[in-house]
Amino acid sequence: MNLPYAGTPDAGQFFRVIETHGVNGLFTAPTAIRAIKRDDPTACLAKTYDLSSLRYLFVAGEHCDHGTRVWAQEHFRVPVLNNWWQTETGTSSTHHSRLTIRPTRRNLIPVKSVLEFLNFML
Repeated sequence: MNLPYAGTPDAGQFFRVIETHGVNGLFTAPTAIRAIKRDDPTACLAKTYDLSSLRYLFVAGEHCDHGTRVWAQEHFRVPVLNNWWQTETGTSSTHHSRLTIRPTRRNLIPVKSVLEFLNFML
């Protein structure tokens, strides 16, 4: 199931959507994560939602700096897959990488979706 969300999130919006809809993969731009971090630096709102359905956080559209990636990984409690590609092609370019990389909640390591896929020349 794809659940599109448009608009500027308030600091709790992504967390509410994850809990309400049982989201297991979230795709966003690092700018949205930085906006959440700016408004709620200790992620107090994240702690009020059940994020157990979330397995992966994909970021794209621009470079995700180290501080943003670490903050997101800590507060979303999932691996952050930074692919640098434009947001519009993110899912078609990265959905196979989660099957190959297999990060777990216990093994949160900094990874990027940089594996080549059939029909993609990277």
